[in-house]
Amino acid sequence: MVLQRDALGRTVFPKSLAERSPASGHQLALTIDEVVQYIAEKELEAAVSQAQAKSGSVVVLDPQSGAVLAMAVSPAFDPNALSALKKGHLQNTVITDAYEPGSTMKAMIAAAAIEEGLMKPATMVFGEHGRMTVANTVIHDHEKLGWVSFAEVIQKSSNIGAAKAGMALGGAATLSISREIRLWPANRDRSSGRRGGARQESKILGTPFGRFNFHGARNRGDAHSDGVRICSAG
Repeated sequence: MVLQRDALGRTVFPKSLAERSPASGHQLALTIDEVVQYIAEKELEAAVSQAQAKSGSVVVLDPQSGAVLAMAVSPAFDPNALSALKKGHLQNTVITDAYEPGSTMKAMIAAAAIEEGLMKPATMVFGEHGRMTVANTVIHDHEKLGWVSFAEVIQKSSNIGAAKAGMALGGAATLSISREIRLWPANRDRSSGRRGGARQESKILGTPFGRFNFHGARNRGDAHSDGVRICSAG
């Protein structure tokens, strides 16, 4: 575009330029709550400092709608002092980096196990006193649990209880969970180098997480439960 300047150096549009009148755009309403955002930023800064961590991030969601109430990363940056910005501090790692699901996956495993009829909230699961070996790998719990209900497995975030639920489901159904909630795409590109991640668009069980449909997807022969002590409370 060729622009003209007046005697004072101010830019003016040439008379021959076709000018378009401004049009009203769409409404955009942010779901960020300024109070929750402020608390999230301050608490995150304190937690990163206390743990002497290199970085940290936090997201606060409305569990009913999935609306983002707060999103913060540390270290933060001052947009008015970009010259002092260090490499990597400009990006919002909450949305640019991929993270393993961690303990959030336990709720997905639990939902699938209950839907498949393999577990009930009252089903008793043996916690192996906090230590269990699976495929030459030792799984630990932060508590040395004995017999607990499946509801307590999720309440106490038991690694061993969740592993037993996953073993009861079998490999095929567990993989189906990941694909259903977009944690593991069916055609995963291992060579692109992109920072891939999960994207959830469906709604399960009336929440932002969607609904599992695994009936017929699991091969019962995949559920190797030898040595896994599970019993029903009635």
